[in-house]
Amino acid sequence: MATLTVSPTDEKRVKALGFLSNKGTDNFSGRIITVNGKITAAQQQCIAEAAEKFGNGNITFTTRLTIEVQGIPYEKIEDFRAFLREAGLEKALCPGPGQLLLAKAAGLRPYGDYGLNVLNSCALRACRDLGAEDMTLSFETNLRQGASLGDYLPCGVIAYGYLPLMTFRACPVQGPKGCGRCTGQAALTDRLGKSFPVVCRGRQYSQLLNPVPLYQGDKRQLLEGFSHATLRFTIEDPARCIRVMQLWREGAPFREERTNGLYLRELK
Repeated sequence: MATLTVSPTDEKRVKALGFLSNKGTDNFSGRIITVNGKITAAQQQCIAEAAEKFGNGNITFTTRLTIEVQGIPYEKIEDFRAFLREAGLEKALCPGPGQLLLAKAAGLRPYGDYGLNVLNSCALRACRDLGAEDMTLSFETNLRQGASLGDYLPCGVIAYGYLPLMTFRACPVQGPKGCGRCTGQAALTDRLGKSFPVVCRGRQYSQLLNPVPLYQGDKRQLLEGFSHATLRFTIEDPARCIRVMQLWREGAPFREERTNGLYLRELK
């Protein structure tokens, strides 16, 4: 067995940065946080290049929807981090408080997603203290009250998308038989005949979506005071994505059934 030269103190330090020791060696696996298991083609190419340059060329995917680049020698960890930052991998969209801490420890700039369920100033301050640089508020917030939270962090909202209603560890469509040949998209139909899309997230969990999308493109005046608006695409084909973006840019109305979510309701 090779002689280990990395001290327990140094091992603990880089673990806080997202680097896990490869047992019995001075090599580490660098963990990269994804957005619900998704990365772009450009990011994939960058990670593959980093794995070849600094690791042993192997990349694994964890059950927590993160990516691990294996076999990075201790002395190359900082070079690995610098390479990813220079390639533009410097921000992380974080759906939970644990991801905020991991992103910050890894030297990334954490951005809070709707999954943090921020509805008030107390929750927003807590996320700021965990390192969040901005926040997409919960889609259960009220727009008037949400706009007033920008004193603590820059805040935005989801302006379009099929909103998630429930999240499942066990798929409600496939059940215990597993994924099989499932394409990752299915639907459940209620007693009134409404079809609720079910979307698989990296074969780790699935989400039940609202059958009609939220759209706020024709209510832009209500979004004044927010730092950003997110168009959240899930089950749309490319043509529909382009059409929605055009409607958004023009501030045009959505001519199909849509919902305002809870944005226009008053919280008591």
